[in-house]
Amino acid sequence: MRGIIRKIILLTILLVSIGVFVVRNRAWVAKHNPLSQYKCDIPVTYVIGAVDPRFDMSQEKFTAMAQEAERKWEDALGRDVLRMEADGRVKVNLAYDGRQRTTENLKTIGTDIESGKQAAGQSLDDYNTLTVQLEQKKNSFTSDSAAYEKKQQAYNEDVASYQQELEDYERNVDFWNSRGGATGSDYEELVDQKKDLDNYYEAIKNQENSLKISYDGLEKRRQEVNALVARINALVGNVEQIAGQTNERVAEYNETQAERGEFETGLYTNDRGSESIDIFQFADDKDLLAVLIHEMGHALGLEHAQNRSAIMYPKLVNQSADITPDDIALFQETCVR
Repeated sequence: MRGIIRKIILLTILLVSIGVFVVRNRAWVAKHNPLSQYKCDIPVTYVIGAVDPRFDMSQEKFTAMAQEAERKWEDALGRDVLRMEADGRVKVNLAYDGRQRTTENLKTIGTDIESGKQAAGQSLDDYNTLTVQLEQKKNSFTSDSAAYEKKQQAYNEDVASYQQELEDYERNVDFWNSRGGATGSDYEELVDQKKDLDNYYEAIKNQENSLKISYDGLEKRRQEVNALVARINALVGNVEQIAGQTNERVAEYNETQAERGEFETGLYTNDRGSESIDIFQFADDKDLLAVLIHEMGHALGLEHAQNRSAIMYPKLVNQSADITPDDIALFQETCVR
């Protein structure tokens, strides 16, 4: 009798142990049990767990993002596969560590790169504008210089002509002085010649003033041209400096981006029935939504997809936060009913 009771107790303990194992590992049992009509233990219930304040995200917003990820799966699959419950079996956490610091550094570098591109673009626009202005001023300066040269040449010729006429007049004066002075029509001719010389002299003085004004204008334009050249050279140096700094930041960005690697941005774990989704890093809301959808896919029982555009692809490569036909096919293959 005692032997029978002992066997019943041992059998009861065994059945309870099996029951506890099945409950804690029901997804694994369903997936590997060929007699089961379900390959996934759905709907998967979840609850929001710890939200590290260093992410600067409220629990309310994180909850809303998780619900959005749930809706994405259910809209694509057309069935209830996820459910938020107060005692949900999967805890969804925001866990801050060096990975998020890497992402934050990536965002800072990206902002610096964009600022550098904008600054370089503005400098290039300024360079093009100044180059056009320089060409216009150089053309104007060249044209005015040619006109000035012609006026200078005409002035020199007039001065030479005036000098010749002045010498002729002085010879005539000396001639008549040697004869005791001119009289009558000769005297009137000398007076008219002197008037013509005086008028010629005034005309030459006016030419000098005009030439001086032209020269001052040319000098001003020459200085403007030189100033534009200096500004353009400074812009070229500025663009080269910005380009160098931006290239350094691009290299740093690429190096930092490589650190993001596989989907280490989040992790789904099932430790003897204790399930959790830990989100370690994201750049923005779209990024976070993609990681949540991916990890919820693992909670559903899905493995990784082969197509790079699928949300269940093992690497985060700027996928859109949407369920693709490859993800749906993966679910249908895994979680058949």
